[in-house]
Amino acid sequence: TMLVEDPILGNRWGFETRELPSIMLAAVLVLSAIVFQLGRHNVKVLERAANLICSTESSAPPARDVAPPKKKIAAAISTWKAACRKYLLILVYILSDAVRNLTLAKALSSTVINPSSMTLIVYIIGVVVASALTLYVEGLGGLWMAWHPKKILKCSPPGFLYALTATLMNMAYSQGMNAALALIIGKLYTPVAAIGARWVLNKYYMWLEYVAIAILTLASMIFGYLQAFSPGSSPAWAEDVNSLRVAILLVLGSAVASAFNSLLTERILKGDKARYHVQKVRLDASCIVSALAFIPIIAVISSRAQDNPWAVRPIDGSCPKSSVCWQPDGCSNPACECECGGGLFAGWIPSTLGVIILALVINTGYGWLVGKLVQAFSTIDRAIADAFSLLLVYFIGDPLMNGTSLSNMCLNLVAFIVPLSTSIFAVASSEMQRVIQAADLIEGKTTGETEVTDSEETPSDTGDSSSSPPDETEDEEAPLSPHSVPDEKLSTL
Repeated sequence: TMLVEDPILGNRWGFETRELPSIMLAAVLVLSAIVFQLGRHNVKVLERAANLICSTESSAPPARDVAPPKKKIAAAISTWKAACRKYLLILVYILSDAVRNLTLAKALSSTVINPSSMTLIVYIIGVVVASALTLYVEGLGGLWMAWHPKKILKCSPPGFLYALTATLMNMAYSQGMNAALALIIGKLYTPVAAIGARWVLNKYYMWLEYVAIAILTLASMIFGYLQAFSPGSSPAWAEDVNSLRVAILLVLGSAVASAFNSLLTERILKGDKARYHVQKVRLDASCIVSALAFIPIIAVISSRAQDNPWAVRPIDGSCPKSSVCWQPDGCSNPACECECGGGLFAGWIPSTLGVIILALVINTGYGWLVGKLVQAFSTIDRAIADAFSLLLVYFIGDPLMNGTSLSNMCLNLVAFIVPLSTSIFAVASSEMQRVIQAADLIEGKTTGETEVTDSEETPSDTGDSSSSPPDETEDEEAPLSPHSVPDEKLSTL
């Protein structure tokens, strides 16, 4: 209908205006149908295994629950506390990720500071806090081990990627990138992390998980396309097409760097037995070195005045972009009426310090949460948590802070595909393991019944039972008692 019939009959339904998102939604529909059909098959396997277990338990003697009530209550409380700690960390991370994206976008789009200065200060605060905590907990010896040059050098690859990720994202926000769109495009992080885990962590994922990743990536692309280019929607940040394209490329590069950064960080955090605050010192120290190295590189590559710390430029965000002050050596032009300054921290003026300090505090806390989440769980778990921050940013954060509208129902519905497809990925592994175990149980039962039938049909060659010990044949009830059967035979039965 979309590709053949409607174009031939004169484009009655206007599919050509939404051809790209329609094709991607069709692909999502096909992949979802594959997941649904697989689920129907898995349910049948689980039902057969459940019936088999029920029939086995009904024929077996009832098991005695010898655990005292106090131990059962203590075990339940311990399990409940562990689950609360686990999901509390994920919940706090989701909230901080949403708030971080909103505040960082606000700070960098409403000011004219150098994005690299924000990145550098975040790492300096992080290393100061981590060093103070290490000195308090570990003493001078622990602080020296945290600052050991060889240990810091070992953390240089993720440190480089940390700095690259933050620098690219800050540059994207300074180009006018929207927070919700940055979150959506950044979902490329998940497929890159899943594929990269094969080489970095030697982890492999099942085909069903890759299907879920494909749905997630397509849904992210659809959301980004509809938000930026849907008919009748022309947000201010999307009017400058060239800047938007550059911002999208910067976010994509940041997502790829972030994926490999998380994989390398996970390998370091889980391979090193040192405490997290000691590891945080080494990671942030390497990030500071990388951030300093990126400042002159960005100054040479970028054509914007605020990316060059040595250029004299306007320091107030109220200076219009069309002003002559933003031109090369524009501040020396007599027609320039904006306040100008130079240096890495030009633009850190009293009128903007409030939002800048808020962004610094939130980004510093976010850096700690990222490391703890990767250390406690995995890179893919972080990607799953990132998906749910989309709903907070798009449905709550952007309308409150930026005044965006939620009247586009198509966009609202597509937004829900992202966290739901991420949930498919989260449960795919455990669900398939259950099905595999159930299939093994059914196969083992079928094989066992076949062996029993074959042994019953095979006659005795001699019929002589004298080979059995006398004490085992005197009492015919003894073999039927579970106390007289060895443990390994009992478990087999």
